[in-house]
Amino acid sequence: MLAALCHLEDVAGPSRPSALQTLLASPPSGDEVGETRFAELTEDRQARKFAEALLSVLIESWTTLDADITAASKRWRLERMDRVDRNALRIGAAELRLRPETPTGVILSEVVRLASTYGNERSAAFVNGLTASLASTLRPGESRS
Repeated sequence: MLAALCHLEDVAGPSRPSALQTLLASPPSGDEVGETRFAELTEDRQARKFAEALLSVLIESWTTLDADITAASKRWRLERMDRVDRNALRIGAAELRLRPETPTGVILSEVVRLASTYGNERSAAFVNGLTASLASTLRPGESRS
């Protein structure tokens, strides 16, 4: 969900704060209010199509992604992680696992940028380290650049 924000960051519009609230919901419930907010996310059809596809992947793979993050995290339990960090990591794990056409370096860069923008002062470093660990496990031997 946060990766959708990364790709939508350049989309102008006052709906960005409400989109962030919807995308940070953990996990999305699919209720009418949530669906309406998501529909308002953007008027850009291509960006919305990407966001919907990513959201679908996240919902379908939620348990697997959380297991990936839990396995990669040595010191933090998933439920103790900051909400922004946790969801940024879910996005990173989803893209690393399920979008092989997206280069690892691009995924790392986007997830860290989102954590830096929307998280706390330690989010970028935390998300960078854990996403790099996920990349080593989920894409062994692939370059991060």
